[in-house]
Amino acid sequence: MPSLPVQMGKPVVATEFPHAVELLADGAGLVVPHRDPAAITVALRRVLTEPGLASGMSDRSASLAPALSWSAVAGRYRGLAEHLLAARVAVTA
Repeated sequence: MPSLPVQMGKPVVATEFPHAVELLADGAGLVVPHRDPAAITVALRRVLTEPGLASGMSDRSASLAPALSWSAVAGRYRGLAEHLLAARVAVTA
């Protein structure tokens, strides 16, 4: 789960599950195919050797971190709930 390393301002290499693709799309990390050790190797080598890549990823992670805190996520859910209640939108399962 890339959320925690991103919250800590770290560069991330993750497999391409939907949350990782969405979270890392703006440069906080690199996404590689599932079960592809060669792709993971290439991505890690890039992070460790490509000038500026790790620091750029860390900077992007740090900028995303505040929005990933539990209080920030809870606030967005609360806002959504308030909006739905105010609009009297029927929610069905």
